[in-house]
Amino acid sequence: MDVSVWGGQDRTVAPGAWRDLHAWSGAKVRLSTGTYRFRSFVMETDDSLIVDVTNGPVQILSQSDFQIGDRSKVRVVGSTDSKLFRI
Repeated sequence: MDVSVWGGQDRTVAPGAWRDLHAWSGAKVRLSTGTYRFRSFVMETDDSLIVDVTNGPVQILSQSDFQIGDRSKVRVVGSTDSKLFRI
């Protein structure tokens, strides 16, 4: 199953196996504790990726493309331990 997040949309994605994630310019994607498997993970310009590690680590696995566009922000919340977020 694909995950599409349109510009201006704020979407929380559950851990698990997904096909493709595509976030269009200006989208916000939220991930929390767990493992995420994607065929491709593409975030366009001016997007936000918020990774919540409050309850444990977050791991993103991508089989092919992994892109985070210009001026996009990745914010890890819930801990300052960098080992809790892996790509």
